[in-house]
Amino acid sequence: MSEQTASLGVETSGWVVDDGVLVSPISTGDYTNTASFSGNSYYKVTASGKKFFAYHNGERHAIKAQVHTHPSSDAGPYYWTKYNQLVGKGDYGFLRNFRGMQMYTIGPIQVHRGIYGARATPYGLTADLLSGKISF
Repeated sequence: MSEQTASLGVETSGWVVDDGVLVSPISTGDYTNTASFSGNSYYKVTASGKKFFAYHNGERHAIKAQVHTHPSSDAGPYYWTKYNQLVGKGDYGFLRNFRGMQMYTIGPIQVHRGIYGARATPYGLTADLLSGKISF
């Protein structure tokens, strides 16, 4: 995800599932990712109670979190005051629609973790995620 974001300058998104990450393509017939947007509709997602599931190759995967990159900046003070979430407007709307789901944003320097109704917090350094020192 980070390599694609660095080389193309666009967000890349995916679903963290029990056995890995389902990474969405950066362009489909429904959307094209930009520097400030990434689509989440590539995989069919359903809900059962408070749990969400993504489908890939006919298999159902329990979703642990949504993850996406922020190519040009980490979350910053602008978000703290405007949304009280440390995430942008699109991220805030996503969390509102998927209440209870964790979201990770991977910036150039830091990874942040958030959930609707609570302020997102720094999770670790992007370099540590890429080197395997931290994981989701």
